[in-house]
Amino acid sequence: MKYALYLILGLTGLLTISCSDTKKLDTKVARFPDNELKGIFEKINKPALTFSINNTKDTVLLGEMGTTLIIPKDIFCDSNGSAITNVKIELVEALTVDDMIRNGLSTVSNSKILETDGMIFINALGMANEHLKIIEGKELFIETISLNNVPNIEIFNGNFNDNQIIDWGNSRAVNKYLTLVPLKYLDFYPDGFTSEDELSPQAEEKLESDSSMEHFHHSSYCGIPINLVESLANKEFENTLVSTKEFEIRMQYIHKSCSEELLKLYLSNIDLNLWEIDSLAFEMLKKTGNKQAESFAVFKTEKKTKVKDIQLKDKIYSSFLASTFDNNEQIKKRNELRRITTNSFSTTKLGWINCDRFMNEPSATPLKLEIIASNIDKSKLCKTYLVFQSHNSILDLSRYDNGIFHVGFANESIMELPKGEKVLIVSISNDGEKPLFSIQHFILGQAEQVKMILKPVTPEELTVQLRTFNKNPAPGLFKQSVESNCCDHAEKYADSLVQ
Repeated sequence: MKYALYLILGLTGLLTISCSDTKKLDTKVARFPDNELKGIFEKINKPALTFSINNTKDTVLLGEMGTTLIIPKDIFCDSNGSAITNVKIELVEALTVDDMIRNGLSTVSNSKILETDGMIFINALGMANEHLKIIEGKELFIETISLNNVPNIEIFNGNFNDNQIIDWGNSRAVNKYLTLVPLKYLDFYPDGFTSEDELSPQAEEKLESDSSMEHFHHSSYCGIPINLVESLANKEFENTLVSTKEFEIRMQYIHKSCSEELLKLYLSNIDLNLWEIDSLAFEMLKKTGNKQAESFAVFKTEKKTKVKDIQLKDKIYSSFLASTFDNNEQIKKRNELRRITTNSFSTTKLGWINCDRFMNEPSATPLKLEIIASNIDKSKLCKTYLVFQSHNSILDLSRYDNGIFHVGFANESIMELPKGEKVLIVSISNDGEKPLFSIQHFILGQAEQVKMILKPVTPEELTVQLRTFNKNPAPGLFKQSVESNCCDHAEKYADSLVQ
């Protein structure tokens, strides 16, 4: 996704509030660890995505990788607690392992390994590049795309500690309520089809007389009968689970299942929690051998609940949709996002934010592991990471005074780890001019000591090498096949329909 779009909403007004605390506030947040490797991290990263906004207006910003920031008006103040109008927002999306390492990040909270579903960095600056903060009592609303569909996600805020290792804390649950959207702004048609697509009168007549075409309306249409889709615009569904972003996403996979009974299941259980209906949907599809069963297995793990009385974020987002309803770029962006599950949450702090859960690996057993960077002097800064690709986890290894890296914390060298799991050992340092780098594949429990030899690379070479070990970042939902019984015939009949 290469769109970086933003829209400022609302009417101009006077800013009449300020931070309640009049003493000077600590507002600075850091993207990179403040050490000798900071220059390398800066060279192997793109600059943050930046937006200029008016703090007196509600604002919605969209990141390149699908992050949505819903920013209420009058939310920021400066370090003196004074109101401010013009604000620059910085956004970094670190959704893959290589993104995280290139930003000097890891996934540990209170000496426990986390399994991440993506991290973002948010900063707010004044026009003189002074750091701003969120006013006490206000919150910024965020949605990040879920590439890994990790269940039981929590939200953590991160700060670099005295050793310049990111420390994740202030954990809280994600928002499980549904996002209300007026029905007129939702698109329940299959991907690639809109209500503006029409057939010729002859094709419509042939369609109506051909019972084998009950799931077919157009050469670009593949899904359940269109009359059922159009019935969802009925006002009786306004402010119900049908009138939500979450149901709009599920409609894409109801179409792919080609099961009109699946839609009827949701409508007949409309008063249940959404996750309960997702569970019923999964069982129905699994029983019939439908290929989309696994998609609804993903949905039910989100544990989405019900519609809540319209919230501030819903009002701002609906205004955003109203003002971009005819924007082709926005329509294309929204069509991409309506196929992907998201993590929805709010924050009262800027800086790094992580969507995680604590790693719970039944095969974990106490293991000893030391890493020796043979050609790096103990006095020289070096970062060594243990990367768990199957869990999307990164352990920033501790270092003894003799320069040897080890698992565990403080002076411990033993830690509960999943024995037999394949991991990557990644070391980064510098020789004063170029980065130094080494990477090794390793199986946990295979040995208690590993030697690494770091070699000079250019920043460009380092970036490429880090990307090579990224697992496919495609969301789990994209890996499910479309049922063939309502799609394979589309091309076959397309010509005959328009003759």
